[in-house]
Amino acid sequence: MSIEAVEGLCPSLRYSSLFPPCPMLDHNPIGYNDSKSSKKKKHHKTAGVLSTDPIHIQIRFESCTSKWPTDVNAMGAAKCALLTQIADGLDTELKLVVGSKTSSSGTKILVTPLYMDVPYRGYCFRVSIRPNEELILLENLKSPTKEALELKRVLLRKHIISASHHTTIHAINTRHPAASATTRLAQRWLHAHMLSGLIPLEALELLVAKVFTLAEEEEDNKSDISIVGGSRTPGSAFSGFLRFLQLLVSHDWVRQPLIVDPQHHLTDIDVQTIHSQFEMLRGKNKNGGPPMFLISSHDKPNRTDKKLKVGVTSTDTDVWMPTYTRQNPERMVLARAVELAKRSYDHLIQTTMSCCDNKKKGNEDDAYAAIFRENSSSLQSYSVLLRADHNLIVDPDCSSMNRSNDGSLLIHNQSENSGADLHTPFSRSMERLAMGHKFAQKKLYRNVEGGDAVLYGWQPIRDFVQSLRHRYKNYAVFFYNELAPDVIGILWRPTVFTSQSYSAMTSEYKCPVVDKWQADSLVICNSEEILGEIKTLGRDLIVDVKILDDRSVKRKHISEHDGNDCVNGVKVNDKHKKIKGVVVEDDSSSGSSSDDDSDSDS
Repeated sequence: MSIEAVEGLCPSLRYSSLFPPCPMLDHNPIGYNDSKSSKKKKHHKTAGVLSTDPIHIQIRFESCTSKWPTDVNAMGAAKCALLTQIADGLDTELKLVVGSKTSSSGTKILVTPLYMDVPYRGYCFRVSIRPNEELILLENLKSPTKEALELKRVLLRKHIISASHHTTIHAINTRHPAASATTRLAQRWLHAHMLSGLIPLEALELLVAKVFTLAEEEEDNKSDISIVGGSRTPGSAFSGFLRFLQLLVSHDWVRQPLIVDPQHHLTDIDVQTIHSQFEMLRGKNKNGGPPMFLISSHDKPNRTDKKLKVGVTSTDTDVWMPTYTRQNPERMVLARAVELAKRSYDHLIQTTMSCCDNKKKGNEDDAYAAIFRENSSSLQSYSVLLRADHNLIVDPDCSSMNRSNDGSLLIHNQSENSGADLHTPFSRSMERLAMGHKFAQKKLYRNVEGGDAVLYGWQPIRDFVQSLRHRYKNYAVFFYNELAPDVIGILWRPTVFTSQSYSAMTSEYKCPVVDKWQADSLVICNSEEILGEIKTLGRDLIVDVKILDDRSVKRKHISEHDGNDCVNGVKVNDKHKKIKGVVVEDDSSSGSSSDDDSDSDS
């Protein structure tokens, strides 16, 4: 079998990644000066673990069904064998070593049943095989099981739809240079407001694609009214970011689907079908279906994939359903994002107008940067705050509560010489990401070649939050900033403090009601037990826990400790007290939602 194509799946390959991949070179790391004029060091440091993920690509083989097994498990073993053969070929061609032996750069090829990691010139590529034959086999099953349907859905999203989405976004970012910077600004804004992982990156890319292709859609249909300011395509990242915020605020997510079709693959019949099925899913109460109904041409239920040469059902039913926003964001998160976008947009317009009127620069950089920070009122809107170990933070400048870098968005010269290096916040972040966590950095000496392999994608706080969301998704919503996860916010769901009838099937995390026993309200959610488990799970990551919403804490326990101490090993503080170890600001113009907004959203 011959390789037909190599397809990219990583956001960095379509110019959407917030930080581009940085090569990790042991022999010349960032910050090491090899010039003759400088005094050479006898040893230097390099990264031991990196928080960045490898560059994901996939290999598409020519269609040859007769050479593949007819069993799904056997196909998985055959793909693992193919990856091993490819690794052996790379060992011969690139002089890399498979197994325990390392190359001169201290790296090695790692082969797993699902993918292989190939280091090359400081970069790490994660290579997988496109599962065309597996999808054909699953599609031809007469009575597929639930496991088979789930496997087909995962494979379609991970390999087929993601490849099509990658091609579409790559074309948008190539045709409109400002689209890439707009997407990166949108990501930075989303992370700064502790919404990491709650709104998928692919959804942001589709929203930005809608902003930059809206003018073309209006030209095709003159009767349409512009949704996002003017009919001209944004010419700068700032203009595109404003349009992105305005689109997020102005679109009626409850009554209208958002259709993104930059390549004009959808027909008029498809658009009518999408609207009719959307109305059917929403229902009379307008609360059915995904809250963010974001549809693209890749979400077509029954389509013929030319590369598979067979009809593929993208969904379990013949209904148009979003691929990337089917589960996330939920209704409360979307309402919070819309409110944040509204305040950020108003603040940017106000700041721009005031700068134009005064014609003075002053602290305009700090004013613009305010929308990328949280304020004290937003922190007080959470029920519980978890403070992570500062040693696990790679880039503190990206923190949502950091004020130490106000006004540092300008480029600064490190010396007065004309040949001095330019140092920006972006370059500082790239250096820190390239070096990884300080406690895991390794020393390399000139007379010692090679070293241990580098661990990629090591983000313990991200994995911890993902496990919390999976385990306690019915009880709370978890907020954090993936770029600098120094604080994790927990917001209890309204049903947590509602008494319920007792049932042995749903007795987990329940405790008896202390007051007013009734036949249908005997138990209530035991939030103290959940917090105790969270503290145990994060005992090596979390250094402090602050309870801001003490409705779940028994009053008699608080009175025994004068209202300011531990209950089950968790500190209880008043909502309006200063949060230990967290620097917050009182600038209400930073675009964060207030207590009332958060309560109404939840």
